[in-house]
Amino acid sequence: MPSHDLTVIEDAAHAMGAEYAGQKIGAIGEAVAFSFYPIKNLTTIEGGLLATDDDDLAERARILSNQGISRDAWKRYSKDGNLHWQLLFPGFKMNMTDVQASLGLHQLPRLEEFIRIRQEYVRMYDQAFADLPAVRPLAMRSGIRHAHHLYIILLQLEQLTISRDQFMMALKAENIGTGVHFISLHRQPYYQQEFGMRPEDLPVANQISDQLISLPLYPKMSITDVQDVIKAVRKVASAYRRRAAVVTPEPAFAERVA
Repeated sequence: MPSHDLTVIEDAAHAMGAEYAGQKIGAIGEAVAFSFYPIKNLTTIEGGLLATDDDDLAERARILSNQGISRDAWKRYSKDGNLHWQLLFPGFKMNMTDVQASLGLHQLPRLEEFIRIRQEYVRMYDQAFADLPAVRPLAMRSGIRHAHHLYIILLQLEQLTISRDQFMMALKAENIGTGVHFISLHRQPYYQQEFGMRPEDLPVANQISDQLISLPLYPKMSITDVQDVIKAVRKVASAYRRRAAVVTPEPAFAERVA
């Protein structure tokens, strides 16, 4: 329990397999949520996982995720089931199907290998972009084991003659797909309409929102695929590099009057 007697719920959507200070992400709070969206380290196509060591919380979550019903279909219709059920809470239709769960269970033993491959591709990217002034990978903190769900670069736009979106379109022309992860929430219509937030309210987040690009990173990639991405990024960064203006020095006074 934290020193301030707070309830800690970890949002670990991107962090399946990650560690901090030798401790698995998900081990410090009352509950932790993981995402199994298709591009995550482990996927069930859609859905996610809530993990907790609190039995009462786990049971309440199960009920809420199944429309607030006290017994799911297996507990009602199986051989040893009970046909009677009760509506205990105003719940949600958020239960994972058995087919989805089977996909995740079969991937779980391969999670460590998936992360190892991601780590190798991240190392290749970092080395390949180290000498590009316009491309800065995100910093890595010490004492962590990164899950490498995404590979993000921060474009140094002052080094380029094009915008982030134009950089992405140039990569698309090279047959490289990219993403934007993420646009700051204060620039999203809902937060602007509901809370009156303006881009200039959070200047750092606003600026970074225009610089971020996520490059392809997934275990099914081959070494050749990674090399193709590297080649394309280097090509675009070089083609649109902002070159310093050439200034012809004024002749010395003695040369002008000679």
